Amino acid sequence: MIKLTEETVKKYWAYMTKKFKIRVKKKTGSWLMALIQPFTGISKKDWPRFSTMLGRTLYTDIVPGEQESSLLSQIILITHECQHRAQQYRRAFSFSLQYLFSPRFRMRIECGAYESEMEIYFKILGEAPPYSTFMDKLKFYLLRQKDLEKAAIILSNSRASVVQGFVTTSAGRHGLYWFALKGQVND
Repeated sequence: MIKLTEETVKKYWAYMTKKFKIRVKKKTGSWLMALIQPFTGISKKDWPRFSTMLGRTLYTDIVPGEQESSLLSQIILITHECQHRAQQYRRAFSFSLQYLFSPRFRMRIECGAYESEMEIYFKILGEAPPYSTFMDKLKFYLLRQKDLEKAAIILSNSRASVVQGFVTTSAGRHGLYWFALKGQVND
């Protein structure tokens, strides 16, 4: 198990945002975030709780290292969003449009980002959360029933791979590399 401190979280965010070339902007008050919210499937009430990656910019109200949310959740958040950045990089322009308008694409992208979360959880806590944890999160994304059923299979398989020690996501690899450099991950 890894002990997280405010300083650890700040340094992890600095490393990950530099590695994935991410700018961080405040989400609350952003006209752009207000404009796209109706297309995301996330209600106005829940919208502030979610961070949003758009291009190279992460819109969030989280301040790394501050205790308004748990330190672990801050590590998980930046890992998740860095995985989205890696996914965007491979798809360039079409990513945002597909994400907004294709429930199936959105499901696959979120499953990949949740896998990166599992990888970090497993190394920090020594266990991976049940895949149902991530299924509960997917309910906010306006997915069809058949997409949710497919997501359950993908996430179950991802969890099985993670507990066997496989790390397949770009964000997971870079995150674990950073922890290993700090001498905090024992393989």
